[in-house]
Amino acid sequence: RKPPRVASGQAPPVGTITDALYGAIPLVEVVRTNAAGHAVTVREIDPDFRPRPPAGAVLGDIRAQSFCPVHHVPRYYYVDQQRACVQCGLAFTFRAAEQKFWYETLKFHFDSVPIRCPTCRRSRRSDVACRVEVQEAKAAVARAPRDPALQLSLARALVRHRQRLGSGDLDEAIHAARAVRRLSEPAPWPGSVEADYWEGAAHAAAGRSARARTLFTAFLAHRPPGRHLASLGAEAASWLQTNPASPP
Repeated sequence: RKPPRVASGQAPPVGTITDALYGAIPLVEVVRTNAAGHAVTVREIDPDFRPRPPAGAVLGDIRAQSFCPVHHVPRYYYVDQQRACVQCGLAFTFRAAEQKFWYETLKFHFDSVPIRCPTCRRSRRSDVACRVEVQEAKAAVARAPRDPALQLSLARALVRHRQRLGSGDLDEAIHAARAVRRLSEPAPWPGSVEADYWEGAAHAAAGRSARARTLFTAFLAHRPPGRHLASLGAEAASWLQTNPASPP
């Protein structure tokens, strides 16, 4: 290994510390200002040390990293790390390139590490987004309770919250869906058709199959052609197929 470079105005190495990944890291003396405003000389790891990276490693830029030079070893290079997800228990890889993004672009502290696999992280972010959507929809309806579009958004958010997280006020979703139709009268509004779907989905989630069947059937009968509402149409048709009416 070549001797470490010494930056202009920097003292030569005065010892080393041993790291499991980078080996013997040289220390250099630098002058720092302490809390009292006094200049003090301390030993820190050499920022210009260049350990030889293994194959597949991603080089790090330690001047772009946020760490305490006295207590932490910078990331001279990154290698893939194997971790176990605390949510699903499956193994996943914390990629070297992702580490560089975390610690140099996002400026995360070295103690910040992923504890969930990418799939569970995406799911968790979606869960948070689902809760935020309900909060924002409720706030919007509180400001303008006679706006049918806002009532429709609330019904949609509450049902999706129940479907995804298993909690949420289904009666409030039903009330919002019915408000859409009431506020749309006497002039027809396309959103009132979609309200049939969300009220039906709320009844389905509550176990009231007969009412859900009536509303899903009405939604499919009145849904306008085209791609708009196509995914909801597929969901309604699938539910009706798997939940047929009981014979008289």
